[in-house]
Amino acid sequence: MRSGGVSGGISAVFGGVIVGTVGVIASVSFAALIFSGPLLPHLEAGIGIALLSGVVAGLASAVLGSHPVVISGPQGAPATILAIIAAAVVARLAAAPPEDVLPTVVAAIGASTALTGLVLMIMGTFRLGDLIRFIPYPVVGGFLAASGWLLVRGAFAVMVGAPLSFEALPGLFVAGAPARWIPGVAFAVALLLTMRRLKHFLTLPGLLAAGVAGFYVAAAALGVGSEDLRKLGLLVRQLPDATLWPPFGLDALRRIHLDAVAGSVADVGTIVIIAAVSILLNASAFELIVKKPLNLNRELQSVGLANLVGGAGGSIVGYHSLGNSVLAWNAGARSRLAGLTCAAVCAFVVFVRASIVSYVPNGVLGGLLMFTGMNMLYDWLIDARHRLPGVDYVVVVLITAAVGFIGFLEGVAVGTVVAVLLFVLNYSRIDVVRHALDGSTLRSKVDRVRAQDQALRERGAATHIYELQGFLFFGTANKLLERIQARCEEAGAAPRFVILDFRGVNGIDSSAVLSFKRLVQYARDRRLVLFFAEMSASVARQTERAGLRPEPDGTLCFEPDLDRAAERCEDAILAEAGLAGDGAEAGLTVALRGLDPALLPRLLSYITREEAPEGTELIRQGSDANDLLILERGEVTVLLELPAGGTIRLRRSGAGTIVGEVGLYLNARRSASVLASKPSVVYRLSADGLERMRIEDADLAVAFHQLIARTLAERLTDGLRTIQALRG
Repeated sequence: MRSGGVSGGISAVFGGVIVGTVGVIASVSFAALIFSGPLLPHLEAGIGIALLSGVVAGLASAVLGSHPVVISGPQGAPATILAIIAAAVVARLAAAPPEDVLPTVVAAIGASTALTGLVLMIMGTFRLGDLIRFIPYPVVGGFLAASGWLLVRGAFAVMVGAPLSFEALPGLFVAGAPARWIPGVAFAVALLLTMRRLKHFLTLPGLLAAGVAGFYVAAAALGVGSEDLRKLGLLVRQLPDATLWPPFGLDALRRIHLDAVAGSVADVGTIVIIAAVSILLNASAFELIVKKPLNLNRELQSVGLANLVGGAGGSIVGYHSLGNSVLAWNAGARSRLAGLTCAAVCAFVVFVRASIVSYVPNGVLGGLLMFTGMNMLYDWLIDARHRLPGVDYVVVVLITAAVGFIGFLEGVAVGTVVAVLLFVLNYSRIDVVRHALDGSTLRSKVDRVRAQDQALRERGAATHIYELQGFLFFGTANKLLERIQARCEEAGAAPRFVILDFRGVNGIDSSAVLSFKRLVQYARDRRLVLFFAEMSASVARQTERAGLRPEPDGTLCFEPDLDRAAERCEDAILAEAGLAGDGAEAGLTVALRGLDPALLPRLLSYITREEAPEGTELIRQGSDANDLLILERGEVTVLLELPAGGTIRLRRSGAGTIVGEVGLYLNARRSASVLASKPSVVYRLSADGLERMRIEDADLAVAFHQLIARTLAERLTDGLRTIQALRG
């Protein structure tokens, strides 16, 4: 359907008229609920303040709402609480003059509405509406289906005067009753079947016009007039022609009993909860229908403002109506003109001529409500069976049953519990171990000589590494513990070290800490060394408060990052293998192993020896890459200097390694700095020296290039091995 042009305007106005008419009838029913019993003589005033809610809330959503076709007005759930408040006020005024009752009751209702609006505005201002985004899809679907069922029940209330229930079933078949609801049900079924097959913006208006015309043609053929139709309950009850608002004059304000009004404030909390949850759920559910996100905080603010303003006039609480919004959408409305028209209909009735609604057939109004409800039930209880997983579908049915057969608040409670359970169930399925590796595939950022590299490849399985992610609670932490234990038991060679990398962990709970305590005890029993690496400040504080600190016997150690933890494990493994430190061989000989020893004296003529005290900057980040370093003795660290300040260690290289060769061969600027982290001796080969070598000693140049190629190939192989392990 088009949102603009003549067709769009017609659809919006027509949808607004229909929804406004339904809203008027709903307002009358809510007023009758609140102004019943002792308040029955003031029913017309009650109708006026209920319709005022439709005007103010409807205008606010139409003008300020984040979606053009959101319809707001008085709702049933808050009306039930307002009925309790009104009855309590009447009871408190038992000894007061009768003329004090109406002003005090209206003041109590208005105060409740205004307070509700204030809270809703605060929620929207502080962006609390985004919490609804955490409600699972099937929970929203269940609420949609349940809303459809409530609309079907409400349709019977329009047609026969009582909602559909087991107790009301016998009354549907007493003399004269079938004529009041069978046409409406048939009309709803016809709408459902036709609208699902013929999707045109004139379909619904045409069917509604045909329904009204058919009703009066049939009545004329039977010779039944309007008054007789109303007596039979086939037309809407007669409404007065007089202006319905204000409910009383300004002079009546002095008759308000403020103590009675203040005594009713305690019940406002219930209304606020109902309103907030309903707004968020209705808006979120409407998003699924229109396939467009709503700004939930803006919706809270707009409806909050409407109730704050409307409360000053004594109106009842109003907010988003999912059924009316869907009805307007199904009528083809795509612009704010629908909401404005709906508000105008309510304003016309309350301020100009209320009796005009009395000529709309109940069967047509009830049929419209039933069609909307049946359509939602069909989508979520029939169609959804084929597009939702079994568990999600059961959730939809469960929430629908809870709302339909127990109550609205109970259904919301069921939905909340189900949402929590679904979150726990689904989150527990997420593997908190992003990668499970060992020391042979994931190495520290330390360049070592070939003998050390070979030893670490052969003995790296002694180190088990777990990269963790997400939030750790009892279920996931316990599964992690069981996984570590199972891997230790199944390992061919018993592990010596276990590293837990917390870099991707955003939080833990107290039960997870308990699992880690059990892990420490398991490590002590197995003579393992356990490393906790890169914990966030909050996680570290929580573990420390729980008593998880470095163990004197070395069972538990803390490191700032995974690199340092892996380095400590590697150093321990190399020490056991007798390969600790710089190794047994001279650094220069080791670095150039693979080069013909006869060529070494010739190479010395092209390289220069330098002694570098600790802290000496050998290479500057950002400078031209015009040399490489061969480390004979000592240690250097490759540091990345960050734009915001600070550095990150990229590599640590010991004696017998080559540094800076990539930049030299690429003729690029240095991407990092190199500092001597210990007193060192290095040999520097400049770009000019390499070029002289190519010209003066071609055999040496070829051999040196082959040495560099072999060194890069080994590093590439180690990198590919790590990547394959991460992908696996």
